This record gives sequence, structure tokens and C-alpha cells, in this order.
Amino acid sequence: QAEDGIRDTSVTGVQTCALPICNHGVLTCSAAPAEALSKMRNLIEACEVQLALEGTGREILVPPPELCEHTARQFESTQEHRNLTEWDAYLRIADRLDPSFRG
Repeated sequence: QAEDGIRDTSVTGVQTCALPICNHGVLTCSAAPAEALSKMRNLIEACEVQLALEGTGREILVPPPELCEHTARQFESTQEHRNLTEWDAYLRIADRLDPSFRG
């Protein structure tokens, strides 16, 4: 058992993953860079929302599991298109910041 919680280094059968590694940050992996970047951004946003909710000091109301599943299916059905759109946007940002990154 590793200190950071990784017990098995194989990720067989998993197409994408987001793995928090204690004291190191988060590792996202995927078959395509666009998808890995999108997963990382989504995870960061989810963590920010969670922290904001907890910061209110109020009870966090969780929707019913059926609604969560329905929303997840809707999100996943459009994810591939969003990944490509986001990737194009990130490349434009990188080009503006430092065009030499391509080369």
C-alpha cells in the first residue's frame, strides 16, 4: 500500500481517470489530451463548488440518485464534442501566450 493511496498501478479497462495523489496533485489520463484536460478542469471546478458549499456552513442537500444518474448520462452524451471545442480554445490561448509552444 503506497502512502498516497495508490494500491495498484494498472488501470485496465478504464478509458479515462482522474486520480488525486496525496502531496502531489491530481493525475488525469485519457486516450486524448483534450479529454484529459477537460477531465482535469471539470474536477477542479467540482472541488471549488464543493468547497464553496461547505464554506456556507449550511446543510448540503444532495439530489436523489436517479436525478444524479440522469444528469450524468446527459453530460456524458455531449462530452466528446465539448472536449474538442475546449481543446481548440485552449490551443488559441496557448498561441496568444506563447506561440513557440508548438515548436
